[in-house]
Amino acid sequence: MKTINNDQDNVTLLTELSVEVCEFMKTFRPVSERYLIGERRQRPFCRTDICGIMTILTAYQMIGGQNFRQYFRDIILQFHRKEFPDPVSYQRFVGIAPIAAVPLSVFLKFRTEMSEKTGLYAIDSTPLCVCENIRIPSHKVFREPAQ
Repeated sequence: MKTINNDQDNVTLLTELSVEVCEFMKTFRPVSERYLIGERRQRPFCRTDICGIMTILTAYQMIGGQNFRQYFRDIILQFHRKEFPDPVSYQRFVGIAPIAAVPLSVFLKFRTEMSEKTGLYAIDSTPLCVCENIRIPSHKVFREPAQ
């Protein structure tokens, strides 16, 4: 993951990512609407469309920031009003972001499958908690490779 500090590079990244997300949604939306229960249109209370939400969430991982709140307020709301006209507040965005969870997960899986396989991968080495301390000796995940 790279951190981009140049505003022009951010605009280019947001534009390319937005086009890619919108093209993906053209294919995904008709397929997903066959399986929806209830309303088939975007909720009227949301000024930001699903493509915009997905673009902002994906770009956060590419552009970076101290945290999402700082990224949204300092980068999106201050420097990218042209790319995201009529933006919602941070609180509102956090409230509406879950409507993009399913399309975003499918989009990221699609990008992962279509990306170039380099052979270099990062893993999280955070230890897994075991339910009860009495079960620690019987925890056998990766016991052989760890030795």
